[in-house]
Amino acid sequence: MSLSNGANHTQSTTTDNSNQLTEEISQPQVIKEVPTNTNTNDLTKTSAYSIFSWYNNNNTPPLIDPQNNVTDNDLHTAEPANNEALPRNNTTTQTTSWYSFYRSFLFTTSESHAIEHIPLLQETTPLIKENSQEEETTNTYTSSYFGWFSWITGNSQETQEDDAPDESSEAYLAAKVAIETSKEECHYIFKTNDDFKSYELSVSGTSTEENPVHIRSKKYKPRSMNEVLEKSLKKPTSPEEIHYKVTPTFDSNYRVITTKTKLRIISNDLICGYKTENHLYKKTPGQILNKCKRLKRVVIIGVHNFLPTKMVRALIGDYTGTSMEYVNMASKAVKSWLSSNYLDYNEDDIEIQGIAIEGQGRISKSVEVSSNLLNNYKDEISNCDFMFVVGHLTSNAIAINILANLLHSNHHLRHKKIAVLSMAGNFLGPFPSHSLKVVYRAYTQLENEIVREMFEFEKKDSGLSIELNESMKLLISYNIKFIFTSSVGNPFIPLYSSMGLSYDHPNIYRNVFEGESIPFISSLLQLICVMKNLGQQTDYNIIKDFSDKLETSKTTRQIFQEEKVYIEAIKFALESTNLTHQNKLKIKNSKNFVITTSNNVTDQLQFQNNLPWSLRSLVNDILKFKHIENKKKIIDLITEFKQWEPTYKQYRDIKYCLEALNDFELNELNI
Repeated sequence: MSLSNGANHTQSTTTDNSNQLTEEISQPQVIKEVPTNTNTNDLTKTSAYSIFSWYNNNNTPPLIDPQNNVTDNDLHTAEPANNEALPRNNTTTQTTSWYSFYRSFLFTTSESHAIEHIPLLQETTPLIKENSQEEETTNTYTSSYFGWFSWITGNSQETQEDDAPDESSEAYLAAKVAIETSKEECHYIFKTNDDFKSYELSVSGTSTEENPVHIRSKKYKPRSMNEVLEKSLKKPTSPEEIHYKVTPTFDSNYRVITTKTKLRIISNDLICGYKTENHLYKKTPGQILNKCKRLKRVVIIGVHNFLPTKMVRALIGDYTGTSMEYVNMASKAVKSWLSSNYLDYNEDDIEIQGIAIEGQGRISKSVEVSSNLLNNYKDEISNCDFMFVVGHLTSNAIAINILANLLHSNHHLRHKKIAVLSMAGNFLGPFPSHSLKVVYRAYTQLENEIVREMFEFEKKDSGLSIELNESMKLLISYNIKFIFTSSVGNPFIPLYSSMGLSYDHPNIYRNVFEGESIPFISSLLQLICVMKNLGQQTDYNIIKDFSDKLETSKTTRQIFQEEKVYIEAIKFALESTNLTHQNKLKIKNSKNFVITTSNNVTDQLQFQNNLPWSLRSLVNDILKFKHIENKKKIIDLITEFKQWEPTYKQYRDIKYCLEALNDFELNELNI
């Protein structure tokens, strides 16, 4: 009896609403007929199994066809409605009310009432809604119906939440906030095996510190305020083509080792009673090919430390990059080296793991926290065949200290092939004159500490210098190879600092990165690097004298953006031989290489008097090495000097000091 009354009430309400809608719409509209369902009466059964069977047999949700919507075309093109459809809809309404009552009786939740508000269950035809509203209605119906279905099958909504992407997880959101809102010290790591198309993120001080969160796309990468501000310093690409070069090249510096050379080294050591091996050699093509075949797992670690943005703008003046950029460039260089030396090379045969270490803060804190974060990737590091560590500017000291910590804690690494690329590294501090330009009142207390740390490396007895020297000794003792690449005309790091002139060892390879170069200056720097790589102990302070007289570079490409820098480093790391007898690292007093802040007349006169004799001594030493085409290089150097017409004042001073070279005769060198 109650069901009949409910049906009559619904029918009268539907009739009133239909009349009102007909008056509001100028053109006639059709109320689509709900398809007659022969199994409708089965829904009145109280068995949940009957409802489940009905759904399986009909393959559509009960009571409603979700596709039976009134569209805009229906409102304007349909024929007048036929009242014969109303009784069929009345039956549907009865069933709907009974089903909703039955469902609400069993499950007292808000979802049980949502089905009564679905427009297609009512007699009135709804007006056209926005797409977002339609989607919301569909989602309400789907969640309501499948909530019933999930209860029967045993599924729950928690299973779907477990499959949610990490970008929406609380761990990721906390890590993102920690990076993007950090004003003091913050350290984090990105790890990838597909060139950062996807990666893992771990941030110190968050839940991701020990449980990295997986990120599907690079677009979700958090960016610190320092990174955003630094990117505004990027220089636009110059329309003019600049020929960037890295000299000397590995192939032009070293000669291929032979059996005769090996026997000579061993016999000299036995006869002389001391080690006479002063430099490395290049492996044979067969040895290089075997190295390519054995290279299956590579780990590349990029290290970058953001400096206070005010200082970067005022003193450095250039974008310092990110560790992701270093890792991507190094990965390309590894693949390029393999493809050029191994004809059967296939990218699928080698696994390259990239670990990008980012941070901002003090050096000691960065080393400690970053070393802890690397514990998440012990397996990848321990199982690699080659590890390549890359740093830029002040992050080189951090990279070297982190690597020393890894070797302390992981004995498996001591027998691995490892190399460190230092680009414009801060080994002996920035230009001393910059310390006078820093207005410490403009920085916070932490920023003041960070700025002062950079100038601590010029002091041999400072804590940072001692720690760096100890790390270098340890790494050299484990046969790790270093590549010191200097940027000519760098406005912040002088040449003597980036070349690490206080360190002497055959495992250290030096070269320079140049854009627009002066032929004479470029050739002279190239010769000095060759001599240092071949075991020459001194450069007669020419690098020190030239460091503050080189014009600031105006190139648009930074040293870390040049692929040749990484390729030359890979070549030295994988194509050079190992020492027959291990040598200890020699560390010289840094005071002998660091220029003073004073620039008085006495220092200028000393420079003018010493430079000609220093150059002559260097040329005499070059004549000792036959395989580098020393005669041709000396002739080219003198020819370039005679053709040199400098316009920069300090270059004119150099030209004036070396005026004697205009009358120089080759027979004076006994060639």
